[in-house]
Amino acid sequence: MNVNKGKKKTFIFVGSVSIFVVIIIIVFLIFPTILFYYLIAPPWQGIRQTESDFEKNKESIFLVKDYLVNSGYDSVHIYKTMKSGEMSIGGEITKIEDDELVKTINKLKKRGYSSMAKSGNGIRFVRWTGKDVGKGVVYSIDGHTPDEETLQFLTKIEPLQEDGWYYYEEDYNEWRKRNNE
Repeated sequence: MNVNKGKKKTFIFVGSVSIFVVIIIIVFLIFPTILFYYLIAPPWQGIRQTESDFEKNKESIFLVKDYLVNSGYDSVHIYKTMKSGEMSIGGEITKIEDDELVKTINKLKKRGYSSMAKSGNGIRFVRWTGKDVGKGVVYSIDGHTPDEETLQFLTKIEPLQEDGWYYYEEDYNEWRKRNNE
């Protein structure tokens, strides 16, 4: 009888350890990977969701767009990681003097826009980023569809209902495949 109890305890111990190991793998490896992928570059964040976010933030986006169009600079970048009230012009950090604009940029950053930039013929608002990918909206300054001068690894661009605005996707790996064929 004692022999069976020992085997039963061993079996329960081994089973418990196995279940514990599986839970650890799920919690520390699989779950964070899935969470990272879906939070950073959610696959469902396509044109419909992006356009919906654009509509919700339109007033703020237009204020920043108008400022960048009229700034007189060819290249301006505002990143989420920059201090409040800063922008990069030609690689140099410059203070933004307009307090209302600073508040508006901070509001867009809090709402998930990771960068705003003027380059080429467009002004882009990056909404979702991940490893080598980016999605968002871009405004055409000159009325022509923005191209790779504005969006470096452009893989998809579609007009939005708002004139002059486009949904875009940048994907380095997909772009590289297309351009190496």
